[in-house]
Amino acid sequence: YLQTEAKEAFGRVMDRLFQDFRSAGQPEPDARENAAHFAKTHFIHRFRTEHPEWNEGGPGQFFDALHE
Repeated sequence: YLQTEAKEAFGRVMDRLFQDFRSAGQPEPDARENAAHFAKTHFIHRFRTEHPEWNEGGPGQFFDALHE
């Protein structure tokens, strides 16, 4: 999911978050790490909303689908 249908959107969200964290005064490494964390969290929730069928297979199936 993050490698295919959400790839461009993930990049845009991550870039925007990174810029927001940098503007707030975070050092670059921290801003990059925080942006990645929050972007992944956002897209995990988005994936679960858009693909409820994957929630039935347990965490392993969900994780596999997210990173395909």
